[in-house]
Amino acid sequence: DGRPAVLVNVIRQPSANTVAIAEAVRALFRDRPDLLPAGVRWSNFYDQAQFVSDSVRGTRDAILIGVGLAALVLLVFLRRPRLTLIAVLSIPFTVAIVLLLLGVTGQTINLMTLAGVAAGVGLIADDAIVVVENIERHHAGGERGDEAERGILELAPALVGSSLSTIVILLPFAALSGVVGAFFRPLALTMALALVVSFFIAALAVPVAVSRFGFRRGAERPRAPPRSLPAHGRAVEWFVAHGSAGAGALALLLVVSLAAYRLIGTDFLPHMDEGSIILDYWTPPGTSLTDTDEMLGQVERVILALPDVASYSRRTGTQLGFFITEPNRGDYVIKLKPLGRRRPVDEVIADLRDTIQAIEPAVRTDFGQLLEDNIGDLTGGAPQPIDIKVFGDDPELLAAKAKEVARAIAGVQGVEDVFDGIVIAGPPLWIRVDPRALARYGLTTDAVQAAVEPAVTGTVVGQVLVGDRMYDLRVFLRQNGPLGEVRIRAPGAPGALLPLAQLAAISTGAPEAEINRENLKTFVGVTARLAGRDLGSAMGEIRRRIATQVTLAPGMSITYGGQYEQQQQSFRGLLAVLLASLVLVSVVVLFEFGDWRAPLVTSACAIAALAGVLLALVVTGMTLNVSSYVGAILIVGLVGENAIFVIHEARLE
Repeated sequence: DGRPAVLVNVIRQPSANTVAIAEAVRALFRDRPDLLPAGVRWSNFYDQAQFVSDSVRGTRDAILIGVGLAALVLLVFLRRPRLTLIAVLSIPFTVAIVLLLLGVTGQTINLMTLAGVAAGVGLIADDAIVVVENIERHHAGGERGDEAERGILELAPALVGSSLSTIVILLPFAALSGVVGAFFRPLALTMALALVVSFFIAALAVPVAVSRFGFRRGAERPRAPPRSLPAHGRAVEWFVAHGSAGAGALALLLVVSLAAYRLIGTDFLPHMDEGSIILDYWTPPGTSLTDTDEMLGQVERVILALPDVASYSRRTGTQLGFFITEPNRGDYVIKLKPLGRRRPVDEVIADLRDTIQAIEPAVRTDFGQLLEDNIGDLTGGAPQPIDIKVFGDDPELLAAKAKEVARAIAGVQGVEDVFDGIVIAGPPLWIRVDPRALARYGLTTDAVQAAVEPAVTGTVVGQVLVGDRMYDLRVFLRQNGPLGEVRIRAPGAPGALLPLAQLAAISTGAPEAEINRENLKTFVGVTARLAGRDLGSAMGEIRRRIATQVTLAPGMSITYGGQYEQQQQSFRGLLAVLLASLVLVSVVVLFEFGDWRAPLVTSACAIAALAGVLLALVVTGMTLNVSSYVGAILIVGLVGENAIFVIHEARLE
């Protein structure tokens, strides 16, 4: 917040709990005020545990809302509070057992396992509902005493098949690799556990509870069906009588959904508002640490003036991580106020970007969010979502083509923070000794180097052990004047200390760019970020612009990495999972009924449901990303589950 500070990053072990560590750190400073001397205080400039806690609370609320809606729907259709209560109580019992099994299997409570629980709530409720409803139907038909046994025995084959139809679509997730596999394998495991536990509770516990507590003793008034059921029945009868109309409606839905697919944006991951901003900055190459600090004064005034900002921290001459950093670069970690008291993070970033560019055009900036950047690092590329690598052997030609690529993509709408990838490491320092002067005074090149070294790089005089690492101890010569005034003792001039300028010519060369290599090939990485646009459409326009505006020399090539590369790989993997899911569900349905028409109908319904998913994405303005793709795959299992129950009931009738 504009005051000098020591920034300490607390990094958890892979198996540690982020929220528990954050609370332990807060408790340490709360319970031990003597840790800091008088006049020194501590503050939290970034807390990932807050984002984790908010996300967990949001998922928890979604689970509770799902349970409430399931109870409401069941009450409307069954019109029996006791049966509704039994079905609803099966959900928390199932969730509790699933959480226990997750602990046994070594999983933690995180976003993906909670998402698996949230996605499984509907399936858990579905199992309980069909069992309760079938038992109630037998009871309403006049059966007394054995209605629970008859109901569950009648439904058992369909219950097994419906559970298997959803479990089998989760099996291909085990074959996913990379970031997507790491994300969604815990979700698939959680849902599989939920389905298995739900099956046993629905098949064993729910019938017992219904037979003991579900019905009042004595005569009961028959319940009237909801008004929607007769209308639904008439619609089904009409489509059965007019099969060609149903096929035409399905074909029309497919055509409309395929047309709508062209309107859907695509991303790698859904966009998140983490409540914080990472602002990386670079002043011109060669800028000293002091000058960089002065240039950032106006930037800090801009940050402090924003009403959305809660606090911030700045590093100069260093950065987040353990990288060697030039003195002209660093980063800000900007902590925003709670979402209800500020604008969305994208609006805050746009405001900051425009204002900083207006008042300090010499400062190059790059805006992101911490988890977003970490995911970019995990993919093996740049933290920016757009990463274009230009390969070539000629450094000058490579730099020129990288600048052409940067100019081409800078005109794409929604593309911001474009960087041509040319990093100047600072001008080299040349000390060219005069051999005749060295001979005159009895000096050697090694002697001059040893005398100059303390003023330039410091002299290593020893090592110190800190933890399990050894660190060099360096002694530096305090030099207030220019390097040429460094004094050197010369054997040929007893008692005299000769200035370095008398023995060598000192100059600085032209700044040199850093060299990047991948698979032994030299490349320059052009990067950019997105603002208000999806990754797929932006990359499509970028590729078209580069193809028409950039002409590569022989031996040069361009590859597209970053999140775009990960998106393409993930979509190919998820498409394979989707096709495998359709096949596996069809196999389960075929074994369930022994009739090829049943899996054919189920597949048609699944395709229609996927078409509905595409239309829903268009209507809601959401993008197709790995999360929505996984949701579409789960829809296939849900369709298979419902189809098995419907076909089973139709055969009974």
